[in-house]
Amino acid sequence: MLSENPRAPSYISYRFATLAALLVHNLENTELLASSRDSYVDAATRAGYRREGFVYDVYVSQTPETASQASQLAQLLIQAGLNVTRGEQTVGRQAWTDDLQRTLDESQHVIPVLGEKSSPW
Repeated sequence: MLSENPRAPSYISYRFATLAALLVHNLENTELLASSRDSYVDAATRAGYRREGFVYDVYVSQTPETASQASQLAQLLIQAGLNVTRGEQTVGRQAWTDDLQRTLDESQHVIPVLGEKSSPW
């Protein structure tokens, strides 16, 4: 099985993703497509998840410095009856960004737990 990057214009999946996004958006919001194709496709993907419902109520994002506080917050939210994820730890930058994007798409809300040191992400 071959794997393509749907954000790389040289692949056919790029074109299919763009066409699918146009259909999800009912051929509307084309200003966004013209200004940022990736944002247009991402918005269509999120809309598709919303139709089916979200996997998680909340994604608690953390930095290495705030892992303890994020864990405590996640436990409190779980005790309150919410379906919470803190994301999966994946090795490799591309795998990590793919997993992060999937987790964001599957989560209705995001709570970033930030520390004093800022992250480029």
